Amino acid sequence: GTLFVPSLERRSQADQEALRRYVEQPSAFRVVFGVNESPDEAVAAGRIDSGLMAFLEDRVVHLPPLRERAEDVDLLARRFLEDRDPALVFDVQALDALRTHDWPGNVRELKEVVRRAAGLSDGAVIGSTVVLSLLAGPRARRRARRRKPPVVKIAVGASLADVERRLIQKTLEFARGSKPKTAELLKLSLKTIYNKIKEYGLEH
Repeated sequence: GTLFVPSLERRSQADQEALRRYVEQPSAFRVVFGVNESPDEAVAAGRIDSGLMAFLEDRVVHLPPLRERAEDVDLLARRFLEDRDPALVFDVQALDALRTHDWPGNVRELKEVVRRAAGLSDGAVIGSTVVLSLLAGPRARRRARRRKPPVVKIAVGASLADVERRLIQKTLEFARGSKPKTAELLKLSLKTIYNKIKEYGLEH
């Protein structure tokens, strides 16, 4: 079987040490850890046990956020809707709206939108009007108002290359992976952003 441990960086040090001892021993279970930030940064900040990360280092798999996997949105939305009510379907425009949303809450947010859309449907076909009302509802507006640019703290003695890398990385995260938005915020050309992302290994 498989044991999934979400949000590893939020686990206590004692829990992480216990997990490290467990995974270092032969077991009938496969353990999969979920991390919501860069593992290297979490280790540097002391949120992830360095010993556990050293054991997992060659097993790390980066799962792009949902906004970068538009082809998965259709599949997941249909599956979640089928789980709610197999008689319901999304029309083409509704699926387009779901596919183009940036999903800051990732799969969990998509599942919640599908749940609410199923509850609001007055027929077998869910149209774009229902979906768009949910994507642009009060929650989304409150979330947009709360969202402020992050502060990047730089230690004295850091190299200029490291400063540039961290600034681009944080701006890319704030722009939710959008390279054009990152270029706009940093007042750089899009070509420069692509080159810097490749240079610093910041694929997002």
